[in-house]
Amino acid sequence: MKMKLTIAAATVSLGALTAGVMILSDRAAAQEDGTALSEGDKAFLKIAPEAPDPENADLVPHASPEEAAAIATAFFETPWPSDAELAAIAPFAGTENVPVQQCREFLPNAYTEEIILAPGSPERRMKGEIYAMISVQRVLLRGDCSCAGKTAPWEPVPIIFEKVVEENGSPTGLLFDRYRNETRRLRRVVERVCDGAF
Repeated sequence: MKMKLTIAAATVSLGALTAGVMILSDRAAAQEDGTALSEGDKAFLKIAPEAPDPENADLVPHASPEEAAAIATAFFETPWPSDAELAAIAPFAGTENVPVQQCREFLPNAYTEEIILAPGSPERRMKGEIYAMISVQRVLLRGDCSCAGKTAPWEPVPIIFEKVVEENGSPTGLLFDRYRNETRRLRRVVERVCDGAF
């Protein structure tokens, strides 16, 4: 059964989905062909890894195997929203915007280890883009501009990555660009509806 998403109405039929922050290191996001990042991307992507704070361990989002599978299914089966649908989303009320740079303690350890501390390979870059995309989707689905809304569980990422590789072979620059461009488009909407920087 195909899952449907109506972003224009800001309603979700994806159950207890969780997915969260678009945070990539400059090295992880940079194209191997030397394509430079925009100034907006550079400002957005700068987040320094820190040692996990045991007191905040419960803040890091996790997904059960069932939730991770549901997020992965939605990732492939939910159509990307049109520009008109995105433009129809009203600014969110009742949520304070917290810039992602202030949300370090919410980052999954696997994200920090695979994307921030060991970037560079096409596979890791693709995983970073997948995480980024489910992150901005999460904010729009939940209407939450706080750290809790902007941070995602890592568990769906390997599932999605395996299916991407299965369907497309090794990640290519064209495929990478496709996901990155969609993430940037959604991020602009998030910044509008949250009234502040992602």
